[in-house]
Amino acid sequence: MAQQAPLTFTYPNSGLLLSRKADGKSPNYSGGILIADEVLDYIIARYKEKEPVVLDLAAWDKTSKAGNSFISVSIKKPFVAGKKKDDDDIPF
Repeated sequence: MAQQAPLTFTYPNSGLLLSRKADGKSPNYSGGILIADEVLDYIIARYKEKEPVVLDLAAWDKTSKAGNSFISVSIKKPFVAGKKKDDDDIPF
């Protein structure tokens, strides 16, 4: 199997999935994601509380400049409806 070039990431909490299907047992896609401090802190806090870690995930079909198809992904902490910034965050 040929050595894969390391993945590079431009944006925090984003990644990509590349088509890797080589045989019947191989995954259809593989890739990576860069997790920024804010999301990592959330994951660690949930883990320490022995709570399940759930993240919001979004994905887009894209095509590289070279014409190769890939899937772009992003993660973030889950949206909590009705949650507002603390009054302490208001600068007056």
